[in-house]
Amino acid sequence: MFRRLVLIFAVSIGIALPARAQDSRQGLDLSSLSDFELGQRLDFITQRLERDRRAGWMYQWGWTAFYAASMTQSIVDASLTHDRKTKNTDIVEGAESFGSLVWSFASPHPARLGAQPIFGMPDTNHEERVERLRAAEDLLQEDADAANERYDTFPHLFNIATNVAAGALIWSVADRTRALRSAIPGLFIGEFEIFSAPIRASGDLRDYNARFNGVGRGQAQADWELVPTFGGAEIRFRF
Repeated sequence: MFRRLVLIFAVSIGIALPARAQDSRQGLDLSSLSDFELGQRLDFITQRLERDRRAGWMYQWGWTAFYAASMTQSIVDASLTHDRKTKNTDIVEGAESFGSLVWSFASPHPARLGAQPIFGMPDTNHEERVERLRAAEDLLQEDADAANERYDTFPHLFNIATNVAAGALIWSVADRTRALRSAIPGLFIGEFEIFSAPIRASGDLRDYNARFNGVGRGQAQADWELVPTFGGAEIRFRF
């Protein structure tokens, strides 16, 4: 039964995923641009990065706090219970949360910083302005890549694999009921984390290329994003 549920879940995710937008920067020689053109591009990127900063911050620290609280709860529950199977389940779940917590610090979401990494860069001459714009484009590309991870197969397969492995371990040290109660919610929590990541940077990169590089003009595209709010979450559509 468990394997059947996982298979249905994996197929559903594969069907639900749209094709990933192929946004890429153009191979323009930035040094050929005038200072005015460099400034226009830099202002555009800076505004978009700063606009997305709050969503990135909430995503990064919201999930970090969630996994820290989950790990703490598992530790407390494991220390208080006298039931061996429950204790084993809490230990496995605590280890899962610890791994997710470590990953959140090892690979933080780039959008949380906004345009801060380029604010301190010098721009007293043309060469320095070119380097500053190049760094800004790198930031925008990095944010867009992070936004598009939801369309990659690997994060979803990794989510399935880790939860199946944890469920199998709980099954072996406890029982099937506890394994299902842990693995199935874990699958959906993992998917919610993937799809709640900020997605605006993907459209920002597309807008940047359309405005300054002439790429994608006249192409109607629709995006949606799952946005965390203080009262829960909401889905926003853009056409």
